[in-house]
Amino acid sequence: MAAAPSSSVAHAPTVEQVSNEMLETAKGLGITQQQAVDQLQVVQDQLVAQQTETKKLSEQITTLAERLDALQQSVANMPAPSAATVQLPKAQPSKK
Repeated sequence: MAAAPSSSVAHAPTVEQVSNEMLETAKGLGITQQQAVDQLQVVQDQLVAQQTETKKLSEQITTLAERLDALQQSVANMPAPSAATVQLPKAQPSKK
């Protein structure tokens, strides 16, 4: 007489069930991986945009600094006004 199968063997998943579970898990991992890739692409695009903006602002700051230096040199090279060319306003007589 053959022995009855044990209860652990009776509840064991079939090869097909294990294959289906592995396939579903692989699909889920693939979807998750694609989402991660998409998010990484968005972050990389944002980084490129920020780097471009930073470079633009840096160039603007450099231009402003150069203009400021030129203006300061221009003011420094201006001759000081002489006493003959400076006319002080005359005092107004006070009305009492």
